[in-house]
Amino acid sequence: MIWCAVSALLLAVSPAVRANDAQLGEEPVFFSVTNLTLRPAQVIVKGSGLGLTSSRIRPIGLSTTDEKIYEAVRLTREDKLDDAMAILDEVLATDPENRVARTTRSIVLTSQFRYGEAVEVLEGLCEDFPKDVGILNNLAWVFATASDRSLRDGVRAVELAKSALISSPRNFHIWSTLSEGYYVTGDFQRASDAASEALKLGIPANASAKDILIYREQLRKAQRALLAFQLVE
Repeated sequence: MIWCAVSALLLAVSPAVRANDAQLGEEPVFFSVTNLTLRPAQVIVKGSGLGLTSSRIRPIGLSTTDEKIYEAVRLTREDKLDDAMAILDEVLATDPENRVARTTRSIVLTSQFRYGEAVEVLEGLCEDFPKDVGILNNLAWVFATASDRSLRDGVRAVELAKSALISSPRNFHIWSTLSEGYYVTGDFQRASDAASEALKLGIPANASAKDILIYREQLRKAQRALLAFQLVE
């Protein structure tokens, strides 16, 4: 997912947050705004969608910039996207290479259905951070699900999701994204298999009820398409 309309991503970048996570005894997790990922503990930060913290407790000792990004992530979680974008634009005006702000901005853009702009931001992030599984996942999700069909690219979505799975093979968000990629390329058997894997991994990992519903629907959708395809062969 993006980590789905938006559902996760990032690597710990703030010493204060890392210390806070250690204090809480928490591992970074992926947060799903929909299947875009922000990775919580990277600043704030899931995960990948898109990010959002794994805890409701506000991290301590953040810099002024990180405080602003934390607030933007909070607003994104509350679907106050215009307010979140205003803060992110302010941060990026003075720190245009800020990884977390750029990533969060891509998630907000996707949530606003501004897919072309989201792809532009994510492509730049992929160039700068080619091994970041959250970024790979989120770009794959946009290519697989964008309502603007001129931006759909199932082949690229599959390639990106598979690249992300090399580093994070048990991440159910990415398996969900891979399922969508296969679906739009017409490979319904693999779409079904990937959705089944997302479910198999997500349930014991306590994925949200919303995510589980999404994975079940992906599985049903792929299985229906596979059956229809087999009937007309």
